[in-house]
Amino acid sequence: MAAVAKQIQQYETQLQQYQNMLQNTLAPAAYVWDQANQTISKLLQAQDTLNYTRTRPGASTGICRVTRTWPIWPLGINGTKSAHKR
Repeated sequence: MAAVAKQIQQYETQLQQYQNMLQNTLAPAAYVWDQANQTISKLLQAQDTLNYTRTRPGASTGICRVTRTWPIWPLGINGTKSAHKR
């Protein structure tokens, strides 16, 4: 009877080890998926920002000021309208 109890205990230990292996295998996949979702969200935000700047006059100048870069369009070097057309 002791041999049967010992074998049952070994099966329980083995099942616990399998469960741990499965959890350890799934954890990296969940992390990668979470990172992919965050990247997709950032890309969608960037796309929304670009769409906003394309559809509203002067919005690109405001964005440039926010990011502290020199506004390239629609102003030229002297602050006049640029000859370059989109």
